[in-house]
Amino acid sequence: MKKTVILVLVFLLSVNFVKADYKLGYKLYKQGKIKQALQEFQVDAEKYSYWYFPSYMAAMCYYQLKDYKAALEMLRMAENAAMKSDKKVVELPKVKILEAKVLAASGKCKEAIKLCSKYIPQSPAEFQAMFYFIKGKCENKLKNHSKAVVDLKNSTGINPKNPSAWFELGLAYIHNRNLDGAIKSLTKSMQLYPKSKATYYLLTDTLINKARRVRDANSKKKYYLQAVDVANKGLKYFPGDKKLQLNLANAYLGAKQYSTAINLFSQLYKKYPNDTQVVFGLGSAYMGNKDYKNALPYLLKVKGKMNNALIYNFIATAQLAIGKNENNLSKCKIALKTVNDGLRKFPGNRNLLKKKKEAQEIIARFEKNLEIEKKNKQIEQENKRKLANRIMTLKGRIRKAEEIKRKSGRYPASYESDKAELEKALKTYEKLYGKFRQ
Repeated sequence: MKKTVILVLVFLLSVNFVKADYKLGYKLYKQGKIKQALQEFQVDAEKYSYWYFPSYMAAMCYYQLKDYKAALEMLRMAENAAMKSDKKVVELPKVKILEAKVLAASGKCKEAIKLCSKYIPQSPAEFQAMFYFIKGKCENKLKNHSKAVVDLKNSTGINPKNPSAWFELGLAYIHNRNLDGAIKSLTKSMQLYPKSKATYYLLTDTLINKARRVRDANSKKKYYLQAVDVANKGLKYFPGDKKLQLNLANAYLGAKQYSTAINLFSQLYKKYPNDTQVVFGLGSAYMGNKDYKNALPYLLKVKGKMNNALIYNFIATAQLAIGKNENNLSKCKIALKTVNDGLRKFPGNRNLLKKKKEAQEIIARFEKNLEIEKKNKQIEQENKRKLANRIMTLKGRIRKAEEIKRKSGRYPASYESDKAELEKALKTYEKLYGKFRQ
């Protein structure tokens, strides 16, 4: 009897020691002291080889430290313990889920997929969701996005509260060009876990891309304003984040709220004056506001950094508008040169060809108007000369008439009419050309 009691006490004490060891390692792990936790779990794994948990947690530590080979070795030990356990149905799936994660992280996605496929049918539902998630994530990495959609829908169907699964599903939908599906999935991920930068980045990018693709003006504005809302939510958690600020500015730009966009891009420009997206965004916002003079310096600044036809089109548009407003043919010709430079790089580009035609038409009108103006000026000069000659002739006749009066006492018959005509001619001259100077 005494011997039995002693054995029971020894067993209870050993259990308590196991719990104490486990709690110390787990506490260190939760505190982020992974290497210290690993040391504790390695000792526990040797002492309590019949229990899967110490080996499992040691593998988890190696996984966090990116020592995948060591993690797989510890998982073999954990698997052996789990296979002998009366809780095998729960413990083994946990081990295999971590193994699948390790395989995926080490680039062995095909092996991870194979492992998940094997254990999905024989695992309880709560573990099936995680196997489907890992499998779908691996399919995404292997660019099998249609398969990823199926797996991730299965995962979210079983466990709709996993934000990572919704995020991966959104990513798969994006690669499958299903932006509506992506927006719904990423929104769900954001709602479940509103502290993920990656989700805010991808969701705002997707909303902006969706807005750019739809034709209906109201739908465009709706998606841009949704992007504004999401970016603002993200900035509450990550104030000052460059990517979110940039997406917010671009969303306002797309929604045609140009003054707000200019303000946001200007703030970004102070911090990142050499960032191509920021500089181009600020120039584009000024373009939207039809402030071409302010837009042009920013567009020219990024011309050499942007290898696309759009920058040439924007610069030419600004130069042409400035030339037209200033009635300056030279500046319009500079715009045409910009278009031609763009066409040499991007031959056949529709927008540049359209802009070239517009520039040529404006230049042709300018040159025609200048020719007309030149002819009109010549005619005006000739009329001025003729009027001046007439004034001089009339003055000469009046002087002669006054000499005749001094000699004969009488003015010639034409004297009064000449005086009246001279007065009228002088008034006309002064009105058209200023005061007559002999």
